[in-house]
Amino acid sequence: MVNTILKEADLFCPNSVRINFTIYLINKIIAAPLMSVGGSIPAIMLVYVLANVLFFFGIHPSPLQAILSPIILGMQMEAVKNLQNHESISYLTSLVTFDFINNDGTGSTLSLLVAILIFGRSKRYRTLAKLSAAPNIFGINEPVIFGLPIMFNPILFIPFVLSSVVSGTIGFLAVKVGFITTYNASVALGMPWTLPKILTSYFIYGWQGLVTRIIILIVIVFLYYPFFKVLDNQELREEASF
Repeated sequence: MVNTILKEADLFCPNSVRINFTIYLINKIIAAPLMSVGGSIPAIMLVYVLANVLFFFGIHPSPLQAILSPIILGMQMEAVKNLQNHESISYLTSLVTFDFINNDGTGSTLSLLVAILIFGRSKRYRTLAKLSAAPNIFGINEPVIFGLPIMFNPILFIPFVLSSVVSGTIGFLAVKVGFITTYNASVALGMPWTLPKILTSYFIYGWQGLVTRIIILIVIVFLYYPFFKVLDNQELREEASF
């Protein structure tokens, strides 16, 4: 009896139609509003500022950052369809802001290491920067977080937390002024997170992404500089006392 009813129902509404309609409802009623709110620029900024605060206190930010993962993935899948249909990228501004919000590891600490190597004079900090630079290029910045340390270091709290706001804003502006106009989502989805971001930016955005990444690196060097010099001078006095 039940099978008969289902067969008759399929004549009017086949399974494929019902499945497609269900997917359509999920996309329109759940996914689209979630991406609009959760994937907005303020939401992305807030999550990453809070993530930086957590890392400052020694709590790894990955669980908090994971909140955005399904939202960003949905945007990337939409961008894949946009590229296939030769359409403009639907969530370009959010995707670019998200991608550039940490220029390398959490807190864009590669810029701090560059500042140490260029402006630092203390032996301890210069040695640490040389040891930490290679893993930091590949997105692994625990050596500088816990070795400098940034964790529980009140002098570095402000630049560490604000770095994501600065880098994300530059990415946002790069889209708004028309400097970055595309996003290769297929490439972005296939890139391992440990690949240096300066390379991934070139493959995803072209030379514009490479230039944007370098601009952010330089800007955040100067964001860290005055705060690091306080630490450097303190360390120089301690080294001189021995």
